[in-house]
Amino acid sequence: MKVSKLFHRCGCPILHIRQQVGPAEKSFFVDANNPVIESSDGKRSPRVIERCPQCKGFVKLEKLYSEPPSLGTADTKAPTGYMPARMGSDDPPK
Repeated sequence: MKVSKLFHRCGCPILHIRQQVGPAEKSFFVDANNPVIESSDGKRSPRVIERCPQCKGFVKLEKLYSEPPSLGTADTKAPTGYMPARMGSDDPPK
C-alpha cells in the first residue's frame, strides 16, 4: 500500500492511497483530517471520499497539489475584470 499526502485547491489535505489487488492497483482518496470510520464492533475502514470535505468540490488526481496552495489575501487579489452594468438612464448610450 502506497500513501501520498496531497492538497485540494482550497487547502484541504487529502490522502491518495494505492493498494495492490492481484496484478492490478486500486486507488482511492481519503480525508486526511478524518481518515477512518470505526464501526460498533471495533472494525476500522478508510473513509473514502469523492468530494472535498471543506469546499464540496470534486477530487481528481490531476487537480491536486503536492504542497498546500497559497490562498491569496485581499492585498494580493488580482482584478477580475468585472464591470458593473449601468442601471440608471442618466447617460444616454453613445
